[in-house]
Amino acid sequence: MARIGMLQVKHIAVHGNERLSKGEVMGMLDGLRGESLFGADLDSWRRRLMASPWVRDAALRRSLPSTVDVAISERTPVGVSRVGEAMYLGDERGGLIDQYGPQYSDLDLPIIDGLATPSSDGTAADTARAELASRIITSVRTKPDLARKLSQIDVSDLHNAVVILSG
Repeated sequence: MARIGMLQVKHIAVHGNERLSKGEVMGMLDGLRGESLFGADLDSWRRRLMASPWVRDAALRRSLPSTVDVAISERTPVGVSRVGEAMYLGDERGGLIDQYGPQYSDLDLPIIDGLATPSSDGTAADTARAELASRIITSVRTKPDLARKLSQIDVSDLHNAVVILSG
């Protein structure tokens, strides 16, 4: 029995990551390798992963003899949200994932304007406006021909959203 307590984490198997590289995930788990397999606080390591704006959910489990399996569920960008002077990738729930930049040029996403409320400092998205934009995008996605033409959404007015189609 004493031998079981001496098992150490030697391997970390990462699954489900697409936008986050394995290296980024491993960086968040720096220090897990070498810990006791049964003594490692996996909830604490999960909280580290959940701090990443890309991670929607994460699950860690022990796998004998010396592995921790890490299953990542990433947030899915659905639009490029203009908040103040900056552009951010926004997810289907209206959350801001990451600042938009050249590393995301492969994504063909509509621009979403009007997420910041007039009284806000322009650094956060208004939840109701984000949900409206998300509902519009979700509705349009049911019609692929129309979805390909979706260029921009303005949700400045919660009762009268503006949708701009290309072409």
